[in-house]
Amino acid sequence: MKKTNVTVALFAALSATSSFASITNIYDIDGYERVTRYANGPIASSVITSELAHNLNVYLHSSTRTNGCNYANVYTEIEGTFVAHAHVTDVDSRYGIKQATALIPDEYVAVNKRLVASCDGENGEQYNVHAKVPAAPIIDWNMTVEPEVDSEFVRQTNSYSYHSAYKVQSTLRVENQSTDSYCQTVTDRGVYLGLFNGQGGASKFNSNVFFATKSVDNTQNTQPVVYQTVECQNAAGRTKAVKVFSLTDSAGIELIEEHIIYK
Repeated sequence: MKKTNVTVALFAALSATSSFASITNIYDIDGYERVTRYANGPIASSVITSELAHNLNVYLHSSTRTNGCNYANVYTEIEGTFVAHAHVTDVDSRYGIKQATALIPDEYVAVNKRLVASCDGENGEQYNVHAKVPAAPIIDWNMTVEPEVDSEFVRQTNSYSYHSAYKVQSTLRVENQSTDSYCQTVTDRGVYLGLFNGQGGASKFNSNVFFATKSVDNTQNTQPVVYQTVECQNAAGRTKAVKVFSLTDSAGIELIEEHIIYK
């Protein structure tokens, strides 16, 4: 949970007049966690509740009974490139809770971002409240499948032929951007590989590398393919990686399909 904020007062010229208005920026500087708590300003906390990487959803909890946040934009964190306008709506006016939603284009789902909400204080003060939004998890997966030395290729006339045994070696690198995250194997067609250092998944890590080496007997639960899917999720959305290897070619075992899907 984020605990630290920095408040920096900046002055912005009003285009319509020659006067100046003070705009106080409330910065989130403590990483890409789901919840940010602010020490001062009109917003007590922001909570990212996105289920899908393309649909940003952030709740803004006011520090008072009223919430003067009516406008917000999404920018990339490093360059400050405009990503999308966020629609701000009332959720519970009794407790000053508003919701900021935005559609994130494909090219920005795997990029760290920030929501900047324009808010008014109780006495008319102007604030820009920043909330860091993590990129969807980044998965870099190297996996090889080879016939075991003592395996045979079983030929069948009325069904698919197959390799009787094979060896899997996997290296799975994951950047979750925050510790409020988890990864797991979601599809394996009955072949458990323990891709996360011998386990079926892992949680609460920012960045890690997982290794797996396993020999599989393909005569008991005979399969025409090695089909594995892993999925990682953080506050901003989910990323799915798919790998499929064919076991029906006597010449060897080949990778026939792989995908990275941002959900």
